[in-house]
Amino acid sequence: MTKSKSLLDLMDADDAKRAIERGQKRISKQRTRKGLDVSPEIYTVAEFGYYFGWEGVLAIRRGYIEKVGPDGSIVKDPFLLDEALVLLEGARKVWYSKLTEQTHSTMIGNSFRSSSKSFDGAISQFTERATVKE
Repeated sequence: MTKSKSLLDLMDADDAKRAIERGQKRISKQRTRKGLDVSPEIYTVAEFGYYFGWEGVLAIRRGYIEKVGPDGSIVKDPFLLDEALVLLEGARKVWYSKLTEQTHSTMIGNSFRSSSKSFDGAISQFTERATVKE
């Protein structure tokens, strides 16, 4: 049986080290923030829950993720706060990317009369990306 791996184990060692350092810096920075009435660790776990749901919070609390192994048994993959911080960084990037796309499409939608002959023409770059090809 092979040993379960976390996402950090699957990353290049230098990338994993940098990701862990960024997460630790972020927690240190949160400690110095004024007005933060919860600990940085609790804030991080709560934010993780926002993106990944209650199961994500439970995984952090337990320190492992359960999955079904090849023989049908329950396998406990380790899940450390460092891995949660890396996933949280990725979730933020995805959220900001979606926010940027939404802002861009709103701006185009609000100004389509001057930039295109029709609303559909103005937002065509977004509808083309959303089209599912079979």
